Order: sequence, then structure tokens, then C-alpha cells
Amino acid sequence: MKLRVVPVTPFQQNCAILCCERTGRAAIVDPGGDLDRVLAEVEKLQVTLEKILITHAHLDHMAALPAFVARRRMMKMEPPTIYLPESVLEPTELLLKVW
Repeated sequence: MKLRVVPVTPFQQNCAILCCERTGRAAIVDPGGDLDRVLAEVEKLQVTLEKILITHAHLDHMAALPAFVARRRMMKMEPPTIYLPESVLEPTELLLKVW
């Protein structure tokens, strides 16, 4: 397992990319912003992004989620599997539908 930490936004919150070195699959943890920067790191790692993990529902931990899902939808790609706290499941589903 490989871990790459990507500081995002002017406040430099930690977004992380977890990569399985055996399978080449990856997950993003807490994509709070700077989506292009995070995706550039994914590309450098040469992995396939499959999952997004949200640890809690603060904006600085999930602000890039709607843009990422919308971008994949526009590119006719499957959405990633998203893991997030049950307490924010319904509002997040609604948010992603309107994006």
C-alpha cells in the first residue's frame, strides 16, 4: 500500500491518495478542494481511481466531490464508489444528482 498526501486549498488540508501497489487501484480520502491537483497526483502514480472515502462531512473534506463525480459523468465514466458517514448520505446523494 502506498500513501500520497496532497495538501489542498489555501488552508492546506490533507487529502490523501491510497494506492494498492499490487493491483494499481486507488482511493482518494477527503477530497476537500484543488481537484485538478489531486487528479494530477493520481496520474503521476499511474493508478486507477475507484473509490472516494469521506471521513466526515465538513466542506474542507468533501468540497471537490461533486465536481469529480460530474466530471466523470461528462466523460461517460462510471462514478467512483463513495464511502461516507451515514448521517450525510441522503444530502450528498441529492447534491450529486443536481450536479
